[in-house]
Amino acid sequence: MKRATTIFAMPVVLFAIAFATSRDAFAEEAKCDENEPGCSLRRWMANHVQAALQKKDLDGVGRALQIAANSVPDPRWNQGQNGWATIAKAGAAAAQAGNVSAVKKACKSCHDAYRDDYRKQYRSRPIFGDAVHGAEVFERHCDKCHPAAGEGVGPSLLSRPASAAHIRKQVREGSARMVSFSEERLNQNDLNSVIAYLLSRNPAGAN
Repeated sequence: MKRATTIFAMPVVLFAIAFATSRDAFAEEAKCDENEPGCSLRRWMANHVQAALQKKDLDGVGRALQIAANSVPDPRWNQGQNGWATIAKAGAAAAQAGNVSAVKKACKSCHDAYRDDYRKQYRSRPIFGDAVHGAEVFERHCDKCHPAAGEGVGPSLLSRPASAAHIRKQVREGSARMVSFSEERLNQNDLNSVIAYLLSRNPAGAN
């Protein structure tokens, strides 16, 4: 009887493992976008370019490579005729034309040119938001009401965890006590950097 119970239970266990794995994979894929300022370029590329290629979603590949073209880790990499942005845009154009081999060729060109320097210097740098730049933006726009992110005219921003999505919503929409900041007033990159700065001061909010 025990043997029969074990045999019956095995498919249930395997199904549960498969379900959990697929659920976790979906959750991971949903991460690493502009709402997760701490996301590295390496993980973003895996979740958006590689994942789209595996699904044969060339429209998704094209959109991702257009974003990558504007996310060069080092501005010097854009110098010359075959710089980072040029390669990424060529890959995006190839994806839009349905040319998979040309997309892969562009990706290989980029890897061959920049992989070693990226691994040495920029592996941990987030693609969306730079905490150091965010501290400077915060000082210009937010420090008057939240001195050093603490309590002032406004409440402390470190007293309790706040997610990136919550911070973004608060900044863009404002509240009874806080003015809103439009993209014209605080562009997307600066907002992402402010979020990265706040999450670096209060890491619990990133969980």
